[in-house]
Amino acid sequence: MKNFKGYLQTDGYGVYDAFDGKEIKLLHCIAHARRYFDQAVENDKVRAEYVLHEIQKLYAIERKAKENMLTHKERLRN
Repeated sequence: MKNFKGYLQTDGYGVYDAFDGKEIKLLHCIAHARRYFDQAVENDKVRAEYVLHEIQKLYAIERKAKENMLTHKERLRN
C-alpha cells in the first residue's frame, strides 16, 4: 500500500481508517452496511425498510449494468 493512490473499498473495519487521506479515499461495502439496516428493522421498521428498499434499487441498477456490460462511463450516463 506504500505507493497506492486511489479508492480503497473495505468492509468498514476500523483499521482501514488509517489509510484515509489525500491519496486514498475509503469506500465502504454496501452489503456490510445493509446488514445493519436489516438488523434495525426490529427497532425502527419504517425507516429501516425504506433504506433496504433503496438498496434493492441500487442492486437492480448494478444487475442491469452488468447484464448490459456497460462501462463505468456508460453507467454514469445511465
